[in-house]
Amino acid sequence: MEVFAGHADHRAALNLKATPAYSALQNAAKVRFGQKPLIEWLEDWWDYLAADYPDATDSSAADPLRMRQALNALRKVKVKATGESVHTDKDFGASRSALEDVEASSDIGLPRGFRFTCQPSDDLDTRVFYLRLGVITSEKEPQFVLRWSKREADIEAIGQNFKAKLLDAVGDRATMLLGTFDPGK
Repeated sequence: MEVFAGHADHRAALNLKATPAYSALQNAAKVRFGQKPLIEWLEDWWDYLAADYPDATDSSAADPLRMRQALNALRKVKVKATGESVHTDKDFGASRSALEDVEASSDIGLPRGFRFTCQPSDDLDTRVFYLRLGVITSEKEPQFVLRWSKREADIEAIGQNFKAKLLDAVGDRATMLLGTFDPGK
């Protein structure tokens, strides 16, 4: 009778339940917003957000007036397009070039992004996530994206935070590795 060790016969997947704020962050980083939906999303999650301007410090970014300024700036976005074309005629040919410059701005000043502060899951540490504001001007009306800056590093840090919490709970009774294992059946 052959006896097999049975390593990796059983599998388990652990998916931590995301907090509503973290779910909102994940979903927002995947979509293009119209102007009004972006403003509504920012208003809905106001308590978790801080406007990030180029001159912002940690204390000034948390100022609610900065967030109000960002919302007002997003309500009045100007898209300015200027074009230039050059035509050159030669004896045996011609050349044409066109340049279009498109810029989105606001008289109040657009933020460069937002700081979103939340717990990814219950019992994990609160983290600050950076969302870079992007404006897409190729459509009839401007579209906005909130690009999650350093997403992979944040996810790795969340995993390390979870591992540290588990190690605190079980002590030296177990060895833990972070990642996946596949014995290659």
